Amino acid sequence: MKTAKEQKIPIAFKLLDTAKSQPWALADETRFVANFSSVKDAKTFYDSLRQSPEYKRMKPDRTHDYQGHQLDDIAHYASGYKETRASLQRIEKAVRNPDGTYTYQSQHNKPITISEPEYNAFMAQLRAMPDPKATWENA
Repeated sequence: MKTAKEQKIPIAFKLLDTAKSQPWALADETRFVANFSSVKDAKTFYDSLRQSPEYKRMKPDRTHDYQGHQLDDIAHYASGYKETRASLQRIEKAVRNPDGTYTYQSQHNKPITISEPEYNAFMAQLRAMPDPKATWENA
């Protein structure tokens, strides 16, 4: 928050309260998210943050796929929600059934069957999602 204030960057923070969270959530959930109005603001924030002594002392305590672009051992940039991207990627692996429908496995390994138009709409959404690495590098 100090860095955002110093750099005058509008930002929204989401922090997972680890004391109030269920143990299963702590392994899989993102603990801290900063939302920016633009990738330019995100880059300015990151460039300033990584220079701070506090950030330099931070050590990662887990490895997690955030469906984004990994900037360093701690920070990731993801334009778009991890949950959306992961869901669409599960649908992308769907198997086409003889009747023209598609079946894929949910996050909890339950089979879900959708129609071909639904499958095509989901694939269009996946293709339309920005690539986090390209977005970051082209900003």
